[in-house]
Amino acid sequence: MVELMELDTANFGTGNFQNIDLFFPPNTSFGAVTNFQLMDTAALKYLESIQPVDAVALKRKMNWLGIGSTRGRPYMTKAAGIAWGTMVFGGQKVLVETDTTGKPVSYFFKAKYQGPATSQLIEFFKLIGMRRHEMGLFKHETHPWFIQKATEAYYPTNEYNEHVQGGTIYNPVWSPLDWKTNSGSTSLYIAKAFLEEF
Repeated sequence: MVELMELDTANFGTGNFQNIDLFFPPNTSFGAVTNFQLMDTAALKYLESIQPVDAVALKRKMNWLGIGSTRGRPYMTKAAGIAWGTMVFGGQKVLVETDTTGKPVSYFFKAKYQGPATSQLIEFFKLIGMRRHEMGLFKHETHPWFIQKATEAYYPTNEYNEHVQGGTIYNPVWSPLDWKTNSGSTSLYIAKAFLEEF
C-alpha cells in the first residue's frame, strides 16, 4: 500500500485512518473522496447502533468516522447528503466473489495506482458487501468481512492500530447493490495486490 498508493504516513506528516481504496469502472483510478456511496438515515442509525460501549464516547467515534465532516475522514458531507468513501479498512477481512470451486473470480481493468505514473492492467476481485436487508444480522466476531474494525496507521512508523482513540470503532462493508456509487455502479472491486491472502 505504501509503494502502490503512496500511503506512507511520512508523506502526510501525521497518522491517518488506514484506508484501502476500492475501484469501479468507468473510473481509471482509485479514490475514496471523489468516489463514494451515498448513505441514508437508516444506514447511519445502524452505524451508531453497532458501536460497542467502551472508553470512547459514541459521539467521539462518529466524529472520528467523519459524520458531519466535509473532508479528510471516511465519511463526508456531500451536497446530496452523507457519503461513505469507497474503501475498506486495512488489516481487515473482506469477502469476494468466488467460482464454484471457491477460487476468487478475477477481473482485469486498465487503471492507475496512486504511486506509479502510468496506467496498467490490474487484477481485481469483486467485493461482496452487506446488503440493506442484512443490517442487524452480523457481528464482527462472526462476520468480520461484513463488520470491520476501523483501523489507523501511526506516524512516522506506519504502525497498524485497531484500537482507534483507545477504543473500538466498527464499520460495515456497504454493498453497492443497495448503496450505489456516485456513478451508479453496483460493483466495487479490490486490487489483488492489496490482499495478503486469497
